[in-house]
Amino acid sequence: MDLGDAVPDAVRDVANHFGDLHVPEDLHKEVRTIYMLGAAGKCMMCGRPVAEEALIVVNTLGINQLWCSHKCMQDMNVMGWLQQMYDDIKEAVEFRGSDSH
Repeated sequence: MDLGDAVPDAVRDVANHFGDLHVPEDLHKEVRTIYMLGAAGKCMMCGRPVAEEALIVVNTLGINQLWCSHKCMQDMNVMGWLQQMYDDIKEAVEFRGSDSH
């Protein structure tokens, strides 16, 4: 993972310790694109190279998220929540529509 010169030493140390971003197998094409941004040292939300406000997220598999700032990380989380809510509402409407009264 190529991190720019502006990335803080603490973030760079974590990246050096854990190595490249873990990209799960069998991802939908759209999701794979998001992970490939992170693997290239870019924000997984907006796609710009990470710099002074870089955030790196680590779990038991290693690095699994890279963000240019807390704003993009929050936006991605909110977008996921909104999509889940939309899917739940859509499913409920479809269920009601198929229910014969």
